[in-house]
Amino acid sequence: MTDHTPNSLRAVITSLREIVGPSVDPADPLAQQQLTLSLAYLEFLGSRLAYLPARDRFELEHHLGLAAGVVDALGDGETAWAAELCAAMSEGQRILGTAGTAGSAVRNATAVIAAHISQIVESDLTEGVRKKLEVAIVQGSARRIEFDRAWYAPMGFDPNPTPDLQEFLAS
Repeated sequence: MTDHTPNSLRAVITSLREIVGPSVDPADPLAQQQLTLSLAYLEFLGSRLAYLPARDRFELEHHLGLAAGVVDALGDGETAWAAELCAAMSEGQRILGTAGTAGSAVRNATAVIAAHISQIVESDLTEGVRKKLEVAIVQGSARRIEFDRAWYAPMGFDPNPTPDLQEFLAS
């Protein structure tokens, strides 16, 4: 079956720009601003549609790396947390290694890992383990922040030069 999403998205953008836009009261600056922002985001989304599966995989890979850092930070004292997270990581690795896996499965694996990490962060840990955990999360988040900067670069919000999105999606 042919994916009509790009054509449908272009049709919505055209409709908003040519039919809805002229109908918005020019005396209502908030409505004008929101229409402009909505159109800009839809156009941005259209420019990123082809990359969404690669983005899903990048996010799962990121969470797997983050989870590995969390497991290391937990050490031997928090084996129950580590065992649950390791099981989620194994499933995430399996999904990454399976060609043609649906995007929903990739996103679900990412969400499961993220939920385990959140539970660990919110749990009652010793001060030493908590410090190691914080360091692991901050260090593990740097590449994700750079990815997000590259992903949203076309929106024009970041005044600094951003890395090329292809650098992240190719790895």
